[in-house]
This record gives sequence, C-alpha cells and structure tokens, in this order.
Amino acid sequence: MNEERSLIFPLVLGLLSVAFVGISLWDGYHSRSLPMLIVALPVISVVGMIFSLIIRKTIRKHKGIWLLGFLGCLAGFMGFLLIEVLSLYNMGLALG
Repeated sequence: MNEERSLIFPLVLGLLSVAFVGISLWDGYHSRSLPMLIVALPVISVVGMIFSLIIRKTIRKHKGIWLLGFLGCLAGFMGFLLIEVLSLYNMGLALG
C-alpha cells in the first residue's frame, strides 16, 4: 500500500508540471496575469524528479506509472527551459 502512495506523488507532480507549461504558454500569449506560475513550474518539476529518483529502487510493480510521472516532470522542466530561452531570445530581438 505504501508503494502505491509513493507512486502517485511523482505522477501528480508530472501532470501538474505539464499542465502548468500549457497554462503558462496560454497566459504568456493572452493575458500575462499569472507571473507566479513561472516560479512554481520549475519547483514542482524538480521536486517530482528528485522524488522519482529517490523511490525508483523500491518499485517492484507499476514501473510504467513511475516512468510516466518521471517523464512528465522532465517534460515540465524542459518546457520551462524552452519558455525561458524563447522569451530571452525574443527579448534580445526586440532590443536590437
């Protein structure tokens, strides 16, 4: 029972990370009203990846759920990096 609970945490954080990437992209193009979302995104992603790496040795069943959670957190973090790099690139184009 404890193993299943520890599997859900990275999966939920991975889904939140991917959802936050989508919300921050939508917010960046439309309203710019959620600036704290860009701060929460890498924190949630990194915590999920670290927790996934800590529990990977204890998982005997449901390795697919663990992998989905880890990849979700990794995709969220890569999405955050992509957003930041593209915003810095566009800001550089605007400056000159």
